[in-house]
Parts: sequence; structure tokens; C-alpha cells
Amino acid sequence: IAVNDSIYIKDLDVWKEAGHNTALKKTIKVKVENGVLKIHFPQSSAGQSLISAIAIASTYPNIKPAPASPSLVEKSGKFNTKEWLDIGDKVYTDKNIVFSQLPPKLFGATFLSSKSGSAVNNFTLSEGADVYVAIAQNTNGLKDFEDTKTTLQTDENSGKTYQVYRKRYAQAREVTLPNMGNSDYLIIAKPITKLEPAYDLKSSQEYKPNVAKYSANLKLEKLYKYETLTFESEKEGFISWNFDTGVADVYSLTLRYANQTGKDIKAKIQLFSLDGTLMKEEEANFSPSFEGKWSYFTTTTGSMINAGTYTLKISNPDVKGLSISKLTVQ
Repeated sequence: IAVNDSIYIKDLDVWKEAGHNTALKKTIKVKVENGVLKIHFPQSSAGQSLISAIAIASTYPNIKPAPASPSLVEKSGKFNTKEWLDIGDKVYTDKNIVFSQLPPKLFGATFLSSKSGSAVNNFTLSEGADVYVAIAQNTNGLKDFEDTKTTLQTDENSGKTYQVYRKRYAQAREVTLPNMGNSDYLIIAKPITKLEPAYDLKSSQEYKPNVAKYSANLKLEKLYKYETLTFESEKEGFISWNFDTGVADVYSLTLRYANQTGKDIKAKIQLFSLDGTLMKEEEANFSPSFEGKWSYFTTTTGSMINAGTYTLKISNPDVKGLSISKLTVQ
């Protein structure tokens, strides 16, 4: 555990010191200069760094705290701002309807709360933010917003469901939403962050051989109970999948494969945009797999890609016998 680039705790074993279901508290005394306190974790030997809380206190009893940060959304007479949105918070100022389910990324966000039937379509951001619009009906008014593929729910009528859309505003500005008619919608804002969301909370999409394009020298067969494409020659042939992304992000690309040749098989993997532009190319190494078992090869898009349609192509293996049965995009 490092503070201001100096390591204070090394080789911490939480399990050894606290066991399970028990809080482990560590206190570090540091000197803060120029108002900067940076806490980071340079290395994790096992698992991931998991922090439940960080408390900061001064050894000077008469110190005055810094002023509170400004609200992300400037207050207005048309709505209230609810900081740190959570399940159980009221949806409207004049009704006892509460949030019963939220996507993980919206916990702790700023919610613009108003009376029921009183739409908020204009507000001011004090800094750059992701603005989320949760809407109960289909509408064409959110063309500039990304579909996050997530929903939130209220307890009205045993659970009213809202589809969540997002748009990023890079800096402080006045925001005017498009006209959405009589649609029932809610507005939530969150500061821009570079932190990646939890990997296991990201949605994934699977693509099987029945939706792939492939060359004539590949064999479509059943292998270990799954439909599979097998390269029957080396240095030629290809498999490609088109896949869609709903939001701008870095995506992982996982291939389920079998290699019973006893040798490493090297093949070319390419990522193309919809217009055919080559975005990434790499040599993949498919190591031998056990008899009757599948192995997995995972790569990424390399950088953040926008919402849209892309093509992943696997080609030119240096040894025949590579079988691929699935692409998973997450």
C-alpha cells in the first residue's frame, strides 16, 4: 500500500491477519504537502485490492476542513438534487415511490428529483459528467445517447422498468435534453471516471459457428457436443464473426477452441471496423488442449472502441487441426 508514491505496507495478507467476514483496519501516518494525498496499490500478488472504506483525519485538533466540493448539478427551483443515489430513495418529491433496483454504475450518482409529471429537461453541470436518462417508453428523442443495455426499476405497480441511456459531456456546461414528449423519464448524472467497471458485471454476447463466415476449406462438425469449425489445411482459410457493441469501451474477445495436434498452432487475428479499416492485428498462439476438453484464448480490442459493428477474423494457421466453436465478446 503506497501513499504519495512511498510504500508503507508491504506483503499484506488480509486472510492471515483477519480471516474471513472480519474487517481489517490499518492506520498510516503520512505528511501531506500541497494538498495532495494519493493512495494506490502498486502490486497485488493474489486476488484484487478490495477497499471497504478510507478515512482521513489530521493530527492537528484545530485544523479547518476544506470547503465541500460543489454539487455536480447546479440546483434549480424546478428540481432537487439527491446525492449518493441508492435503492430505497424516493423517485418523486410528492409520491412514496422508491427505487427498487439500480444498475451498479448508478449507485452513488446524483439524481434530479422533481414532482411526478414534471419533466426536467434543462440543467447545468459544474464539471464533465456522464448523463443518464432512464426512460419507460420507447422514444426517438435519444438518438445521441448510447443504450447501456441496463435497466432500473421502481416499486410502482410491482416494478416499473426503465431502460437506461448515457451521453458523456466532457466539461461543465448547460444541458438541454431533446424533446421526448410525454415519455416518463428520469435523469441521473455521475462524474467522469477512468475506473473500469467490475469485469464480471459487464454484459457478454456469444457468437456460434452458425452466424460465422468461413472459407471452403474449413469443416463444420460436432466436437465435444458443440458445433465447431475446424481448419483442414494450414496457411490458408479463415473464420470471421461480425459483432455489435452497445457502448464505447474496451472489449475482451474470447475464443473457445480445441487443439489436439500436440503442437502450438499460431494463427493471425484481425479486428476490422464496419468500413473495413484494420484496427488491430496480432499473432495468436493456441496451445495444445487436453483430449475431450476445451481451451480458451482471450485478447482485447486493444483500445476503447465506439458503439457499432465490428469484424473479428481468424486466419492462416501454421498447423492444420485448429477447431473453434465460439466467440465471446465482453
